[in-house]
Amino acid sequence: MEQHVFEALQGTLSADDTVRQNSEQALKRLELDTGFPLAAANIALADEAGLAERQAAIVQIRGYVSRHWSIGSAKYEPGPIPDQQAKAQVREKVFLLLTSANRKLRMVAAAVVANMAVYDWPDEWPQLFSQLVELLHGSHDQVQAALSVFGEWVNSDMSEQQLDQIGVLIPELRRIFGSSDYNSDTHVLAVRVFTDCIDIIAIMSDTRREFVDAHVPPILREWIDHILHAIRQPLASSNNGPAILLKTECVKALVKIVIGIPRYIGPHSPAILEALWSQLQELQEPYLHAFVYQDSAHSESATNML
Repeated sequence: MEQHVFEALQGTLSADDTVRQNSEQALKRLELDTGFPLAAANIALADEAGLAERQAAIVQIRGYVSRHWSIGSAKYEPGPIPDQQAKAQVREKVFLLLTSANRKLRMVAAAVVANMAVYDWPDEWPQLFSQLVELLHGSHDQVQAALSVFGEWVNSDMSEQQLDQIGVLIPELRRIFGSSDYNSDTHVLAVRVFTDCIDIIAIMSDTRREFVDAHVPPILREWIDHILHAIRQPLASSNNGPAILLKTECVKALVKIVIGIPRYIGPHSPAILEALWSQLQELQEPYLHAFVYQDSAHSESATNML
């Protein structure tokens, strides 16, 4: 099976239209074998395989999970569903790709893990959450991979039972966001996942009022301090893309807090308004020169700031 899958994957990379189309059809047929996802996972993990074939393999697994992993999938296509033993083997191998040195492999693997989690966690994959939290203490690449999983997995479809896990995740996100050991891209991912967590807390705030009342105020005290610190950071004269992206994500988080859990925001309102007003004042002149005034020299430098 593995050799057949590898040859079909190679064919999909061919410049010859006929070869490529025949190989795509072969993969469709091979998908109907319950051994397909494990074979593809082995290829994706194989260092001796070409990088293009490995990437093609993990992309195929992503599609397979959507079509054949669970009858509950919106994209489910008729065919055999792997048994629990086969699923466990595939999950283990795909999770290992989150530690790959290749960014493309890591990012597609993150999407696959998140998709599997929708169907398999917590009943069939109870250790997943703790595995991801552990990965948040790994290398920078591993932290980004874990955050990418959480970014696709943490959403409003999570049930009330998952609120306790959110309570574990949020301090880890704040640790990453508040640490200078991580770059701006990682900080942005941490803030995005935190914003998703606020969505879940808002939805559960009525049914789990006691839990939310106990945990949200201290969470906001820590997070809002760090968010406002990021918003207040002055912009350089150029190359501000990462800084502006982080500021944007921080403002989105504030908006989500104000709309989703407004009863907890009161003590922080003056500091939030002051920081946002100060930021508007700082950006006013560059914005006017970039988009309003007809001054080409100033316009170019102002655009660089923005």
